[in-house]
Amino acid sequence: MSRIAHFSRNLRRIRALRGLTQRTLGERLGFSEKTVSKWECGAAIPDVETLFSLCEILQTTVEALFSDGLRYFLGIDGGGTKTALMLADEEGRILRTHRADACNPVDIGMENAQRILKDAIFEVCRGIPLSSVCMFAGIAGGSSGDTKERLYSFFKQFGFAAFENDSDNRSIIAAGLGDADGITVILGTGFCVYTQKGGKHHRIGGWGYLIDDGGSGYNLGRDALHAYFSAYDGTGEKTLLTEEIDRIRAGGVEGLITYVYGNGKKAVASMTPAVIAAHRRGDTVATAILERNMEEAARVIACASREFDGASVPVILAGGLTNEACVLECLCDKLSGIGIDRIEILACEPVVGALMLAKKQKGEEL
Repeated sequence: MSRIAHFSRNLRRIRALRGLTQRTLGERLGFSEKTVSKWECGAAIPDVETLFSLCEILQTTVEALFSDGLRYFLGIDGGGTKTALMLADEEGRILRTHRADACNPVDIGMENAQRILKDAIFEVCRGIPLSSVCMFAGIAGGSSGDTKERLYSFFKQFGFAAFENDSDNRSIIAAGLGDADGITVILGTGFCVYTQKGGKHHRIGGWGYLIDDGGSGYNLGRDALHAYFSAYDGTGEKTLLTEEIDRIRAGGVEGLITYVYGNGKKAVASMTPAVIAAHRRGDTVATAILERNMEEAARVIACASREFDGASVPVILAGGLTNEACVLECLCDKLSGIGIDRIEILACEPVVGALMLAKKQKGEEL
């Protein structure tokens, strides 16, 4: 179908949606009913100036008037280490995927987060009218303070058919639980637990790296750095963990301080592989760090499980730490000790959950 045919069809549909006759629309534009009829029959097309006036009257966009009429769905998952996007059509076919830098506005600032998101949206949706796209964005840090409202105002500028934004936890809940009751746990750079019961969500933990006390890559890395500098100044013992941190980050004490304070939360979390490696080599300090963090994670999950009054519900684990077998083994051991044994690893990327939520958005009929 040609662009003129798309235009004539969309004009008929949107005019009717707005409750206008051809005559009324023509009068408001300064044209005859016959001219509007020609536009809607595909026999003619208005000039650019008239197109803009037409859009103002019909409360639409030029993009929407020339749209192919198809609906598309965009899921965005802005996690702690990357931003993932997935675009699908009405038949559920995945048309494009895209990866970009992490866009947590709390970590990198709102301006940088918006720049990353804008570039990624235009890239994954290239050639597709955004007025045909229903979008959901789950962004790490996206529900803190006034961040949700600021991101909403940002996304509104794109002219999506419909959209919603929230934290990245929403994407994980959708991907892991759908509409069922259960518990989701993020084990990544950060740590957070959510319950879903009867369609309602309750957050437990996950108040940020300055508040939380374990279970995250940040906490593992912070504990590792504490052990490293304690070994250096003599308040602690030098162990294999010291060796593993030096392997990850050459430069000694001064170089490590410069790196950590120059790069913040992600730099601290980047020490986690040293804990894993030293634990595998039998280092007692590294093992104690792992045990303490997973014990704290299990404590928070146990608190979440009490919401279900003894009923057995699934606990869905997501995040980068789930790729480490020893982390999972330690956490599952702690959980089984308190009677929680329905533990599953998220079977897909969180962006799939974001796409599921995008499909629930109800945009205006094109």
